[in-house]
Amino acid sequence: MKPPPFEYVRAESIDDALATISELGDDAKFLAGGQSLVPLMAVRLSWPTHLVDIAGVAELSRIAVTDSGVVTIGAATLQRTVERSAAIAAVCPVLPEAISHIGHFPIRNRGTVGGSLVHGDPASELPLCALALDAQLRTRRADGRERVVDARDFFVGPLMTDLEADELLLDVRIPAWPSGAGWGFQEFSRRSGDFAIIAVLTMLRLAPNGTVDEGRIAIAGAGPTPLRPPEAEAMLAGERAGETLFVRAGAQVAESIEPHSDIHGSVRFRRQLAASLTERALADAHRRVQLDG
Repeated sequence: MKPPPFEYVRAESIDDALATISELGDDAKFLAGGQSLVPLMAVRLSWPTHLVDIAGVAELSRIAVTDSGVVTIGAATLQRTVERSAAIAAVCPVLPEAISHIGHFPIRNRGTVGGSLVHGDPASELPLCALALDAQLRTRRADGRERVVDARDFFVGPLMTDLEADELLLDVRIPAWPSGAGWGFQEFSRRSGDFAIIAVLTMLRLAPNGTVDEGRIAIAGAGPTPLRPPEAEAMLAGERAGETLFVRAGAQVAESIEPHSDIHGSVRFRRQLAASLTERALADAHRRVQLDG
């Protein structure tokens, strides 16, 4: 199918983009890489009358890493750029790994970090990463007002975010990776490049006696938004890391989530998958802690 007719406007700056979207009204949308919005338009799930292209706005395409490891990524930065960034790999290695699972190379070479976050697909890798990494998203309106939204408040439903129609995502800020922490990323999809049926990102930091000092578990594909099951994360704290604990945490994740059923898998299948992938991701995180130690 083809998208419905629309008018194309190329923005030259952030201020230009915001002024244009404000003038055109609610039927206009920002366009960056087009890898999420254009397919929606093709199946008539979105039909904006105007597209305001922000792909050429240099202020939105940048990566900054501070000496303390805080990462800031402009909204229009290509996913492939982040995937290949040695600076990000050095301080937050799970992010390039997760991005490598997004679609195929041509998609990541056109798709942007902000586009995926704003699209808010509950099975996507970047919303999962934002939630797991306690990211903050900075936005601006045409009148200059800016907001900083925690990732856990940004995703509000399937393909729905906290972003207003006249609001532009400027960048995403990822706090410094906890010292000594290990990570795991596991994803299952029917075919390479498909959206995940279930994806899991974990983080473990251990105390000197081998117990879990901090543990994070984030799940994609198990509900209307990416989620972090509080009961499973609480179960990890203060316990000795190992297979027994990871199996218990996986079972708790399966009990906590409310996945849907479709042609790709039943609710029972998704619960079992979430449990298994959680166990594996926690084991990977544990192994990386031990290797680094």
